[in-house]
Amino acid sequence: MIQSRLLRRLGLLAALAAGYFVAGKLGLEVAYIHPSATAVWPPTGLTLAALLLAGYDVWPAVLVGAFLVNITTAGSVATSAAIAVGNTLEGLLGAYLVNRFARGQRACERARDIFKLA
Repeated sequence: MIQSRLLRRLGLLAALAAGYFVAGKLGLEVAYIHPSATAVWPPTGLTLAALLLAGYDVWPAVLVGAFLVNITTAGSVATSAAIAVGNTLEGLLGAYLVNRFARGQRACERARDIFKLA
């Protein structure tokens, strides 16, 4: 029982890291000034949804996914790690703010809560 729960959790973390990586690579396809800078970053939405639905403890998957996207693009280990930490913290802060001020997972049930997201 505990082992199957652990395997499911590890599967979720692996899927989230892989999803972040794929979404990041797709987002970088629209980069036209610099290969690692883009105005569209789909992993942010994925991160926010994952943190709201699965909880804050999935942050390591976001960190790994963000690091892998950056290290395979054009960055050094240090810059890739710094960017990954920043991407992870922005997701955690965003999820905290949605949970705190817009009713978390129920943020889109009432019109006034939707406007809090804007």
